[in-house]
Amino acid sequence: MPERCRKKLAARLGARRPSTRFLDVYPYVTTSPICLTVAGSPAKAPEDAAYFIAWIGRLEEAVKVNQDWNTETEKTKVLKMLDDAQEIYRKLQ
Repeated sequence: MPERCRKKLAARLGARRPSTRFLDVYPYVTTSPICLTVAGSPAKAPEDAAYFIAWIGRLEEAVKVNQDWNTETEKTKVLKMLDDAQEIYRKLQ
């Protein structure tokens, strides 16, 4: 599968009241990777990408100041994951 197609679609549902069937008031699901093309070109969403780049940036700052990591390696892996996520959104700009 091409790198540009490795995206996931998520759906979020609401509930009127809690249920023992779900451990969350807002259960969600994700799909397998999907590939979107618009008129033969990969989808671009610069405004959405900018929002998520900034949001992930705030998560990175929280990770950096948090002292509750089990190990420095754990913290480093999380920061790498967030950086990788930002890179995906940079490609959508």
